[in-house]
Amino acid sequence: MTNQDLTARLPFLALTGAGTVDLVAQQMDYDLTATVLDKPEIAADEAMADLSGRELPLTIKGPLASPSVGVDFGALAKQEAERKVKDALTEKLGLDEEGEEGETDDPKDLLRKSLKKLF
Repeated sequence: MTNQDLTARLPFLALTGAGTVDLVAQQMDYDLTATVLDKPEIAADEAMADLSGRELPLTIKGPLASPSVGVDFGALAKQEAERKVKDALTEKLGLDEEGEEGETDDPKDLLRKSLKKLF
């Protein structure tokens, strides 16, 4: 059984993802993204406040009776690298956090717009 649009919501967390469950082999393989929601309970906790709005890539793999849940460190490293590139481009190009007029936050678009200004 394959699912491409899994969604779940907890009071402080939203989950999205996709994966498969093999009922015959009793195995599962899911990739999820957990997003920490901006809730008063989160904001009140100093350690958690920095996580508000952040996305954490997760994996759930293995036997249905005892699956392994873990952080997808490869996806997390890629996500962090993209964020740092975006922040560096935004700063270097003198744009605000939302991009030029809040249209996009894609680093490629930010660079493209800035290069057009030069020529």
